[in-house]
Amino acid sequence: MPGWSKAFTPSDVLAYASVLLHPGSILGGRYEILQALGEGGMGSVFKARDREVDRVVALKVIRPELAGSQEMLQRFRQELVLASKITHRNVVRIYDLGLADGMRFISMEYIDGRELMDILRQRGKLPVREAAEIMLQVCKGLSVAHAEGVIHRDLKPQNIMVDNHGRAAVMDFGIAHSLDSKSYIPQPGQPFVQGQSGLTVIGALLGTPRYMSPEQARSRRVDARSDLFTVGLIFYELLTGEVPGSKGSLGEVLKERSTKQIKPPAEVDASIPRPVSDIVGRCLQLDPEHRYQSADKVVEDLETWLGIRKRQSRDWRAIAAIATLFVLLLGALTYTILRPAARAPHSPVKILVSDFANKSGNPVLNNTLEPLMNSALEGASFVDTFDRARARNTLSMLSDSAKLDVNGARLIAQREGLGVVVGGTITREGSKYVLSAQAINSRTGKIIDSERAKASSLEGLKASVAKVGAGLRKALGDVVPQSQQLEAEETFSATSLEAAQQYELAQGFQVAGKSEDALNAYKRCIALDPDFGRAYAGIAAILANHGQRQEAEKYYRLAMSKMTRMTEREKYRTRGGYYLHVGDYDKAIEQFTQLEKQYPFDSAGMANMAMAYFEQRNMSAALDQATKVVDLYPDNLLQLNNLGLYAMYAGDFNKAIAESERLLKMSPRFEKAYLCLALSQFAKGDAKAATETYHKLAALSESGASTAAVGLADIALYQGRAADAISILKPSIEKDEAAHEPGRAAEKRVMMGQAWLMLNQKSKATAAAREAVNGTNDQSLLYPGAVIYLESGEVEKALQLSRILSQRFEPDPRAYGKLIEAEVQMRHSDFRQAVQTLEAAKSIADTWMGRFDLGRAYLDAGAYTEADTELDACMNRKGEATSLFLDDEPTWRYFVPIFYYQGRAHQELLSPAAAIDYRNYLAARGNDPYDRLAADARKRLNSLDVAVSELH
Repeated sequence: MPGWSKAFTPSDVLAYASVLLHPGSILGGRYEILQALGEGGMGSVFKARDREVDRVVALKVIRPELAGSQEMLQRFRQELVLASKITHRNVVRIYDLGLADGMRFISMEYIDGRELMDILRQRGKLPVREAAEIMLQVCKGLSVAHAEGVIHRDLKPQNIMVDNHGRAAVMDFGIAHSLDSKSYIPQPGQPFVQGQSGLTVIGALLGTPRYMSPEQARSRRVDARSDLFTVGLIFYELLTGEVPGSKGSLGEVLKERSTKQIKPPAEVDASIPRPVSDIVGRCLQLDPEHRYQSADKVVEDLETWLGIRKRQSRDWRAIAAIATLFVLLLGALTYTILRPAARAPHSPVKILVSDFANKSGNPVLNNTLEPLMNSALEGASFVDTFDRARARNTLSMLSDSAKLDVNGARLIAQREGLGVVVGGTITREGSKYVLSAQAINSRTGKIIDSERAKASSLEGLKASVAKVGAGLRKALGDVVPQSQQLEAEETFSATSLEAAQQYELAQGFQVAGKSEDALNAYKRCIALDPDFGRAYAGIAAILANHGQRQEAEKYYRLAMSKMTRMTEREKYRTRGGYYLHVGDYDKAIEQFTQLEKQYPFDSAGMANMAMAYFEQRNMSAALDQATKVVDLYPDNLLQLNNLGLYAMYAGDFNKAIAESERLLKMSPRFEKAYLCLALSQFAKGDAKAATETYHKLAALSESGASTAAVGLADIALYQGRAADAISILKPSIEKDEAAHEPGRAAEKRVMMGQAWLMLNQKSKATAAAREAVNGTNDQSLLYPGAVIYLESGEVEKALQLSRILSQRFEPDPRAYGKLIEAEVQMRHSDFRQAVQTLEAAKSIADTWMGRFDLGRAYLDAGAYTEADTELDACMNRKGEATSLFLDDEPTWRYFVPIFYYQGRAHQELLSPAAAIDYRNYLAARGNDPYDRLAADARKRLNSLDVAVSELH
């Protein structure tokens, strides 16, 4: 069939050498050759235009000696059928395999960039961060391929393309396996010759020993972990400029590769950060069992080091929730060391407990006594301890060591504004254990106080921690008698040290985003000590963050039943966290208020109370609490970001802008700050500044570009530029799908539906809505999807979505279900019933959208004063309209209709403000020819102008 490459058969006549492809020639009546790109081990590579689908592709024309083998062709077919299923932005997509004009070829995605090997030849080696960002993308591509059962087997810098925007993509999946036959495996002793393509050339030999894994070098069976070894080799080369163990004869290379453990790159170049070197070293383990077991795990560690580890949900509250659940764990073990002292006026003392030097020879004491010391110190009302796991995670990004010794702890303390570091040493004196600890001024290094206690047994060390902690507290200003501090020592001593060690380990995993590892450590803790209440709370926190609500509640209840060995602080934190989880925000606030009364500088309580007020939509109170946290920790990026967001939701856009800009000066790649900044700029009326901010966000990362597309489309829809919104959303949806982000794509499809509706394209609008709401129960998709259905006349489909929302446990979805019911009632002109339904919705959750709809219903019912009251409430709560569903997704487009409806209410009440309202609406939407409200506003404004002129 002309224009298409026909399926190949082994009997086809080869004519590779007899046909010369040059720019302008047409292959198979379909592919217009644009440029020769080079020669490789498989054959020639060309840039071509596929005229059938009008896209630029890369054509790889296979060498005759490879294409002439029937067995080889069959392997190509089998492998490339598998490889063609891989769709990911970090994998070069294969389109077609066939025969045309006597030549066999593969057509694939064309990337306008360079091979990674070309970059290496030019630059020698790469900066650490750039190398890590490239290998992160390579591992993402491998992860998707491995999930499809495709192993590369010939990964190398020549098979990695990097485009002009920094996107890296892996080529030739499946091809390498097809070439990996015994007829092309070199024999020891043969010369090792490196061709220009990077392939080993021995007659017809194809393969790349330089980048082989040990199991490949031994001709053993390989799996996905073989590719991860090669990832380590390439990463090593990017960092140092050399591939380890690649010199000598072929036999020598293969022997060394299969028998000699490669040293970590930091031993070659001390400037390479230790965490990065550790990632490379783990990839390069000789034994596959000791390597990373999946590419996903490499991705996790690289994202953590790069500081871009993604949250489980794109909701900013998920970040805050992680912090919230985390601060519940802040140094809090299930030990009752001390009863709270009567509060005396005292300025806050912020403490970081460093890793104790364990010189006892007993590994059980590694990172075991430190969290006990946290609890001991927290018995003083003026003390706030800093989370050790988060400190260790931050330290690993700032230095070569993740060990939180005194020097490392001082570095973090100075960065976070902590005044005191507590260091310690555990030694042996004969049969006794000795704990020594010092409180150290974090800035000067001066020792404030030293304490020492002996224990006759391992278990006795727990009492020693309480005694040493009490002495340090006294030196820091605690006036409670030491005897009273030690009153609960007996209960405290009941806890297993091994369990405490697992708890500390779990907290570290949780901060690093390694939820599965954290869960396992918490469960080991519980197995060692079934009464360890805080471990149950830790499990509940992780399950809640992963949406496993019922399981989370079960573990919260177990934690609540294990409170007898918790300190008073821990009890308040645990109960408050439980009430936050179940949505009883009044009780949560009650617990955190009591916590604040007894421990006025407890940042955990402040942050959690801010979250509870936020969930109640008491944004000003949330802002007040967040301000207290930032006053304590002015350089804490997460809390600064939360402060900016709370200010935005409270409608204080100037403060939101100021806090976001302050944060970005400290951390220019903190993506959420760009979102808060852009939304606040737009809400203030500066669309130009908001657009510039979104473009800066888009340049940071894939996730940043995806979020920025939503923001830019939100601006376009607010301004009535529906066609522009569609042109922004379409390519972004394609990228989200390629990146396996269906949630992001769905939210953009809803916006597409809204845009099509604005263009009066109802069939396209409902099609977009249908794709967006399929299989979800998310109110941010179902509610706007239902409105699209209603506007298109599909009432029953809208009511189906209402029923889904009404069945949810949480109040917000149930309230939005009521809003859909009220919309249907208003369309039937049953305004009285609509008002009753909307009042019922408000009693469930007092949402901004509910107030807006209530104002509309009162307006249509002729109750103009009531309408004005509700619409005025919307104006006073306009900060919530920046992200209606409180989930960080820009929704300022919903705000603009309020000008029209306020204009109508003011007009009926004979207020001169009506003209201003109509002009405000027309300023935003007046140029949209399809906007019915704009046409009516223009008509009403003209009538007002006529009435005024007649008065004069």
